Amino acid sequence: MPPDQVNRALANRAENLFIATQAEADLVEAAHYDPAAFGELYRRYVVRVYRYLYSHVNDETFAFRLLEGSPFYLFRKDGQINAWYTAQIVPLGFEGVIHYACCSGGYLTLKGNDTMVWFYAFKDHVWYYVEIGVHS
Repeated sequence: MPPDQVNRALANRAENLFIATQAEADLVEAAHYDPAAFGELYRRYVVRVYRYLYSHVNDETFAFRLLEGSPFYLFRKDGQINAWYTAQIVPLGFEGVIHYACCSGGYLTLKGNDTMVWFYAFKDHVWYYVEIGVHS
C-alpha cells in the first residue's frame, strides 16, 4: 500500500472496526487530514492499529510511538527494516534492529521520547547506533 494511503486506509478500517459514538466517527473523519486527530485515534486503538498494520506489512512492525504527535514505527519488509513517519516511508535499509530485548540485553533495546528514537541496527555485518528525531 502506498504510504500516502495509510492514514486513509487506517481511518476507513477504523470505521468498520470500532466506531461506537458520533465523537469517534468525527475523530475518524478528522484523521483523514489532521495528524493530531490520527495521533489521538492511534492512542485510543493502538492494539487494533498494530494488528491492521501487521496484516498489511506481512513481516513485522515495531517501535510504535508518537513523535511530536504523529505516528512513527519501524517495519521489516522483504528483509529490510525501514521507518514510517508522517505518511511517508523513510528508507533505512537495515537488516536488523534490536527491539523487545529483555534481561541482560535490555539496555540495547530500542528507546525513545516525544521527539526521537534511538536504537542499534546492523547491515552487512556492521553495527550502527541510530538516532531518528524531529528537530524544529
